[in-house]
Amino acid sequence: MAAITVPPGKWDGSLACSNSLIAARGDSAYAGFDVRLKVDVAADGSIAWKQETEALFELTTGRFDSRGRFTAEGDGRRKDELRPNPWRVSASGEYAAKARRIEGELQYSRLSDGAPSRNCRLTVELK
Repeated sequence: MAAITVPPGKWDGSLACSNSLIAARGDSAYAGFDVRLKVDVAADGSIAWKQETEALFELTTGRFDSRGRFTAEGDGRRKDELRPNPWRVSASGEYAAKARRIEGELQYSRLSDGAPSRNCRLTVELK
């Protein structure tokens, strides 16, 4: 089977996340969310995205394999709290060549004890 090459460039799309898996019900701060996501894919097969706002910073990096599948890991933290409440990001997915789209699953987990905190769906297209 021939290797799948993911086109390098700036990809744009969304990250849709579930309600918090560890928060009390009804607390709006832990509601699900959908955010715009910009992803960079390099010619060497690396993939990366960064989310930064006044409230948080998160960086995730990874790599595609020869089948067009990727795995990525990252860390994030809040900027606006005395305790930064760090978290871990784990993602995997694949390049859908016919649709020219990258799709994947992402899970946030607390860094303190590894407890999963959110499940998310990543979908981006080359712009």
